[in-house]
Amino acid sequence: GDPKHEAYRLAFFTVVTLVAFVMILWYYKQLRASDRLLAISLSSVFAGAAGNFIDRILFRSVTDFLLVYAPRDTSLGEWLIRTFQTNQWPAFNVADVCINVGVGLFIVHVLFIEPKRVREEEAAKAGQAP
Repeated sequence: GDPKHEAYRLAFFTVVTLVAFVMILWYYKQLRASDRLLAISLSSVFAGAAGNFIDRILFRSVTDFLLVYAPRDTSLGEWLIRTFQTNQWPAFNVADVCINVGVGLFIVHVLFIEPKRVREEEAAKAGQAP
């Protein structure tokens, strides 16, 4: 590709990743000891971002090496071919898996664990009110 375009791309991903690192570390520092799932979530996203960041700095690109194909004669394979003209899932790497698992755990925390904790804290406060 165009060297100028690649330089801008590297700069963009470097800045975005560094900002994400700072935000994740700040958020991690705010956690309570009981926020184990959230700690695992943030750690997983951080580790995945770090892996891709190291690739990007050392090699100027991220290497995706995991290729998954759905058999053509299955409903998933047929759907992929109809929709994307291929039965291959987009290539990815272990760092991408860490990021996606971490984001998934974060969503579970936000949708299920945090609302339950808030309800329990509100119920405890209501019980203490004179």
